[in-house]
Amino acid sequence: MINPSENAQKIANAFDKEASSYHEKFEVPLVPAIMRQIVYQHIARYIKKGDLVLDMNCGPGPDFPFLRSLGAAITGLDVSPAMLAQARARSQGEELILLDYNLVQSLKRQFTVLFSNFGGLNTQADFSGFAEKCWDCLQPNGWLIVNIMTPFPLPEILEGIISRQHFFRRLRQGKSMSVSVGDQELAVHYFWPKRFFKQYFASHFQLQELIGLGIFLPPPYGKYRHKTPSGLQRWLESRWAGSFPFRSWGDHALIIMRAKEKTQLK
Repeated sequence: MINPSENAQKIANAFDKEASSYHEKFEVPLVPAIMRQIVYQHIARYIKKGDLVLDMNCGPGPDFPFLRSLGAAITGLDVSPAMLAQARARSQGEELILLDYNLVQSLKRQFTVLFSNFGGLNTQADFSGFAEKCWDCLQPNGWLIVNIMTPFPLPEILEGIISRQHFFRRLRQGKSMSVSVGDQELAVHYFWPKRFFKQYFASHFQLQELIGLGIFLPPPYGKYRHKTPSGLQRWLESRWAGSFPFRSWGDHALIIMRAKEKTQLK
């Protein structure tokens, strides 16, 4: 195993303490579960039987059952040993690797799909050079699928206005804020989806789809995560999730990119 960077080690220590409660916080509650199902509806069009999928921030493996149902061969990557222990307990022979995703090229193999779900990249501020690492790890015309947290989540802003609290809190301090994870404070960075793609990935990837997640649903945290969305909220979410400008106003954004051919690289 390659030693993770200092920042990755801090992240690992924090998420080690969250591993046992992850299921209760992010899989069981209704709103996060609905958002996860929306992700699945979209990525199912890009993953087929026999594909080699690298789950770059696999955590305790919540996405393994769905990826497995598509017939994909899964490799789970995470920097947290406790998260991988949870993933191992629910795995069905998936390969699990303790590694910082920034060192993905050290695996020295190629995958059909690289996947990072629900904010796995948001503990990092700069992704310069990351696209090339991902491109090198993908088979020709492979897919890079990332799900990031955005700075302008419409449901959170509306909730803040109603409660007269934390207006535009993600836009403060240069689109980053300190978040308590385990017993540590981690810097979490928020990205405008289209800008994130253009700044870091456009040189090696073509943008296939950009879908907002949690645009009209209740915020997926705190007292709201168990709230049952209305039929209208669900309809609006399904109707406008991929439309401009709403696709940038979700709590998260799903960005689906296709690797460019060698002749297309700048």
